Amino acid sequence: MVLGLGLGILVLGLLSTGRWARGTAAQAAASFEGVDRGAAAGARHAVPATPSQRVPLLFRPGQS
Repeated sequence: MVLGLGLGILVLGLLSTGRWARGTAAQAAASFEGVDRGAAAGARHAVPATPSQRVPLLFRPGQS
């Protein structure tokens, strides 16, 4: 059983790193070109630049 599972993992490894798999991965990446901008784009507007641009808190920390 261990030998069979090991051979199965070996076959999957060979299939997932071959020329066909790399071509498929490149094609999938090209179709999502404009979707993901990464963490840098999200960090660009995560915190407003000045305190006047921030949304005021309803409750200050320590208040109830």
